[in-house]
Amino acid sequence: DFEPLPEEAGQDFAVADDNMVCEFEEGKITVCNAVANSVTGRQNKVVRNNVMLPLHIAAYLRRGKATGFCYVVIIDSDTLFVRPLGAFLPDCTAESGWQVDWEVGITVYDPDFHVPWAGDPAEAGRTSGGFSRINAGVVLIRLAQPELALSFLHRWAQATSWLQSGGEEGLEEGKPWPDEAKRVWQDWGQTLLREFKGPNQASLALLLCSYETERLPELLGWGSACEACQRGVEVKLKIFPEEAETQLRMRALPARLLNHPESMPDGRFAPDLLVI
Repeated sequence: DFEPLPEEAGQDFAVADDNMVCEFEEGKITVCNAVANSVTGRQNKVVRNNVMLPLHIAAYLRRGKATGFCYVVIIDSDTLFVRPLGAFLPDCTAESGWQVDWEVGITVYDPDFHVPWAGDPAEAGRTSGGFSRINAGVVLIRLAQPELALSFLHRWAQATSWLQSGGEEGLEEGKPWPDEAKRVWQDWGQTLLREFKGPNQASLALLLCSYETERLPELLGWGSACEACQRGVEVKLKIFPEEAETQLRMRALPARLLNHPESMPDGRFAPDLLVI
């Protein structure tokens, strides 16, 4: 239902739900645009969701919902399962035990990721700085040590918040980051958000290098320069002196199999494609 607004500049307008303003002529809507407040509100909601997603998953795990499971898979809602994920999620209860070399698996583009609109896979999959592009739509977490999984989720949410705010989000209520630390988060945020095009992706890159961003070229470089694409790499979550040492392994897995977000050559699914 549209509520007519006063005629302006010879044009009729209508508004719906305080989110859209539509122009109409001769009783027909010709174009609709989001109002500024609606755009800002949607952006704020996206920012909030980036932080809250890992915390919601952690709360779910704390309620015991994953008891008896080997893994938790965090996955976007706009996905299609093409084939089972068993190749990446082997049975942890089998006699051979855990057969993966990571506690957290993220998905990245690689040189075998071909799209019809780019002659070179690097055009789609390599960042401007030469890194393998991270796709945060699928994240695999091993539940061999549930507390370790919770520690990762909590730190991922924190890092996402601190990167987005440039350190303006305090450590806790009444305890803000000191100015020197804020400048570090501002530098990280400007660099990583520009490079990886998203707060969740940027914070995953920061955690992967254990806050040592100078290591990213060797850990997340393109092709053979991506160490994390070849094996699980040791990651240190600790950032405060008073924290206990918390280590886990992160692995960069191929997005072309686990989370293909692009158009495909000839519009056909590859035989090893699992999720789009």
